[in-house]
Amino acid sequence: NKTEQVKKALQYIFAKHLMYPYAPMKNNLRCVQWRESVLHTQTVEGVFRKHMQAVVDPLFKTFAEGRPFLTPEEWFRMLDCMEIFPCSGTELDSDAQQMNAWDRVWAWQASAMTQVEELAHVRSLHLLFVEFLEALACLVGLLHSRKFCENHLEDENGERWDYGMPHASPVSVFCLEPAVTDTDGFAELLDGFFAGPIPAKALSG
Repeated sequence: NKTEQVKKALQYIFAKHLMYPYAPMKNNLRCVQWRESVLHTQTVEGVFRKHMQAVVDPLFKTFAEGRPFLTPEEWFRMLDCMEIFPCSGTELDSDAQQMNAWDRVWAWQASAMTQVEELAHVRSLHLLFVEFLEALACLVGLLHSRKFCENHLEDENGERWDYGMPHASPVSVFCLEPAVTDTDGFAELLDGFFAGPIPAKALSG
């Protein structure tokens, strides 16, 4: 019947043209899977708990200025203090600065809960503490994947991820560093970040 034919046609379209092995959908799906398979694990949670009192909570409180959320301006100010993905006042060309700004915004958007209404309410401009935790994790993953991409131009299937652009989008490269998609590997990266000089620089500034 027609219903069955339509069903098969849609399955074929999704299987052959939207899902694996095509890079755009594959990269987006990997980011979604990373949240469940890596971020929401006891191993990574243990790293957050380890550094909660000394680093994570003070960071949030310092830049939220007593409120239960961060605004985009405060998020950018924190990253300016950390000197992460600089997008102004640097020797980078305009394309690199724009990509750094995109990286900053992507980490925010990927972590913030989707809001049905974004015009009449300001909730979409508020990053709550639990979302802030994920945004920090996204930053760490993206930092290491960007470094990985400096020496690797193709994925495991030999497909380039820059699509002919000067810089690859954050969602295209986020899961390319093998350690980012490995629970123990990412926990080690996150632990090193919290124990390192970058968060301390923001807290002291």
